[in-house]
Parts: sequence; C-alpha cells; structure tokens
Amino acid sequence: MALSSSPSETLLQDMLIDTSTIPASHFKDLAKDFNAGMQYGLALQGTPAQETNPFKMYDSGIPAAALDAQMVDGQTVLGIDVGGTAVKGAFYEVKDGKVYVATDANGDRVTAEESFGGRTTWNAAEFYGMLADFVTRRLGRHLAQQAGQGPIDALAYMYSFPGVATFGNNGQDVVSHDGLPKEWHIAGLEAGGPVGAQLIDALHQAGILVGETTTRVVPNDTTAMIDKDHQGLVLGTGANIAVNLQDLGIVNQECGGGDSKRLPKSNAMHIFDKGTTNFGGQQWEKVTAGYGVGGQMKVLIAEAVRRGLLPETLPGIFTDPSLLNRFMSELMTPGRTANDLPLISSARRVGVSDQGLTMLNRGAELILKASADAAASMVVAAGNLVRAYSPKFGGIVNFKTEGSFFWKTPGYKQNVAATIAVIDPSTNYNFVGKDYRLGLVGAAQQAARLNTYLNAQRASR
Repeated sequence: MALSSSPSETLLQDMLIDTSTIPASHFKDLAKDFNAGMQYGLALQGTPAQETNPFKMYDSGIPAAALDAQMVDGQTVLGIDVGGTAVKGAFYEVKDGKVYVATDANGDRVTAEESFGGRTTWNAAEFYGMLADFVTRRLGRHLAQQAGQGPIDALAYMYSFPGVATFGNNGQDVVSHDGLPKEWHIAGLEAGGPVGAQLIDALHQAGILVGETTTRVVPNDTTAMIDKDHQGLVLGTGANIAVNLQDLGIVNQECGGGDSKRLPKSNAMHIFDKGTTNFGGQQWEKVTAGYGVGGQMKVLIAEAVRRGLLPETLPGIFTDPSLLNRFMSELMTPGRTANDLPLISSARRVGVSDQGLTMLNRGAELILKASADAAASMVVAAGNLVRAYSPKFGGIVNFKTEGSFFWKTPGYKQNVAATIAVIDPSTNYNFVGKDYRLGLVGAAQQAARLNTYLNAQRASR
C-alpha cells in the first residue's frame, strides 16, 4: 500500500496488512507449516498429547465397511446441523438407494433453519431442549406422518465442534468439552456424555419418535462431505478440513487451531483476539474464517469512530455479529448502490459518507485478501497430505466445500484459487458444492449407510 497522509489511508496502514505485497514464497512456507502441523497431529492420534496439540487430528470412528454399505430403502433420517450461528434441520428418506429430503402432505420439503441470534453460551440441558423444541416446532409437520411408521431409523447430528469419536452398538458418537471454538461454551456438555446420546434423550423427552434402536452418526460439517473422490472443506463462521487418507481413513483436522509466525495477523486481528475468551488460540480460524474476519472489521470500524472518521452511530446497526460479514459482502459487491444493499443503505442513514464507504471497502478488501491467502495455504497443505497418503489422487484434489462465507463473499473464492495457483501450480484443486446443506445431506447418507450396516451386524448375531 502506498504511503499517504490522508487519515483514511493512515488508519488502514495502522490496522491492516496488504498481503498483495508479500511474496508467494511466504505462503508456500505457510502451507509447509500447516502441513507439518497436520503430520504431527497424525503422529499424536490416540495419545494423551492429542488434546493439547493445537493441530488436532481426529479419526471419524466409522468403520470403512459401514461407509461402503448400500442404503436400504424405506429408512427415515432426522438431520440436525449445529453451526456457529444457526441450527438447520431436515427429514430425509431413502428411496432407490439414494437420500432425498422428505416432503409433507402439501409436497413441501421438510427443512428449517433458525439463527441463534448471536448467542454462544448455554447449559447442556437448555441447549438440547432448544434443539428438541426446534424439531417439534419447525419440522413437526413431518412427525405426524412418521408416527404411523415407528421410530425414526437414524439421527444425523452434524456437530461443528471438536471431540473424540466413539463407536458402539448404536453407531458413532462424539465426546466433547464445555469450552468450544467460535467463542462457544456449553456448561455440563462433557459431563453429560456423548453429544448424540444427549440429543437422543432430549428428543425422546419431547415425545419425538427416537429410541434405543435409533442409529446415530455425529460427523462435523466437513467429515460428512467425504467420499471416495472428495475431501471436505468448510469456510463459513469457522474453518475446518477433513481428508480421506486411504489406509488411515477419514481424518478431521481442527484447522482453527495451530499457529505460525507467517500467518498474516494484522493489528486489527490482535485487538480482536485480545477480546476473545481464548486469546492466542484458534489463530488459523481467527485469520481465515467468517467470525474472525467479521471481528477484524468490527475493530476497524471502532478505531475509525475513535479517530472521528465514521459516525458513532455506525456500530449500532450491527445487532448480530453475522451482519458484519454481510456488510463486507455488500462493500465488495460490484456496482453496489444504496438502494439495493440494505446495510450500506443503513450506514448512509446514520451518516456514513461516500468517502467513509470507500475507506470501509478498502478495509474489507484487505481483510478478505489476507483471509483468502491464509486459506489457500491451508488447502494446499491438506492437498499435499492427501497426495502423500493417497497417491491415487495424483495431481487432482477435489474439495466438497461448504460455507456461505466462501461461496457468497464476492471475489473470495477467486482470491483463494489465485493464491493456490501461485503456490502450488502443479496440482489442480477443485471446489464443488454450493448447497449450504451439502454436509447435512452427506451426514444423512452416512447415517443411512451405518444403520444398514448395524442392522446387518445385529441380524448375523
């Protein structure tokens, strides 16, 4: 960034990093750092040190034979997806060996979504009671149809937080901690046992047809996307990667953890980090993912207000943290106007000038470019790991990719791809799957396959 005496340029120079001035070799080395962290995490699997290592690598816990099982028709699967900002749900049915979203009596798809409204702190009983209430209220129109068919066959509970996988007679589950990434805390979660079992209990108490025979699968949003041809990538509120390492199977990498001196961490990022409950942790996620990117924008706006460059009323329009990311998307939209972009219109109403919007546009551009460069290094590191353990992929690595931050932020995917092309030109990286329920469909497929597998196991005893 060229030096300038204007207050706006001085603000941006003080608070942010222009990664376009950093040589490509820097991000190649950043990819090597991430790859080394993943390799170390693999070496620590199953040891006490696994939990203290920032680059955690978790086995999915699902037998390879179960993932290959054919889905038996007639199964009903309840899918619940808990992310950092919202809960999504759907009922699925297996027909002709495939999973389809169920329809109600009117032919409408049985799906729903609700925001947490920025809330991140709960106790376990309250949290699971809320999920059961969501199913009753928003998906209840299918429960009446299900009542005559017996208990729901399988539960696919996408849990987008770290945990240690378990496997038993009723399927795969996860034991997690009370303190979680994305500033989440669920008191009593660990003491309550496996998270899928806690959800089953809450659903049962709410009168929803689940029981001892209901198969459960608790993948995260990334492991749910894995198949024989694709890895899994999430770049939304949080950041996560899962890889299929042939003999080692599906391994989830909690890529929010870990650190590197090469990460492009700006002053805005440091100030944001100091205000989090895990200062110094989750550095990759705070640089790359939506909640960290939005957090840096919040810091930039606050500093601009302090310097008298923006009106004091501007921060008040961001009543939910996700609105900061939406505002950045609006700022990056080509041909943006006040009339068709609501947050920019709101900013104008509280007194933000054209000059102020230009400054914020440049700020969003710098924050998002740093995020994209770090994300590209992360993807290349994972791709190199996949090729090392699974030579069959050769020079092509495909990622099923989920996250509105990745897909809907103007220019973001293109920036990630451009940086990848510079730091690893010999490999073809592809991102597929814009459907934000992609992972939940994959989880439902895994649940149906695992239910088929377990039923066959039970019948053979």
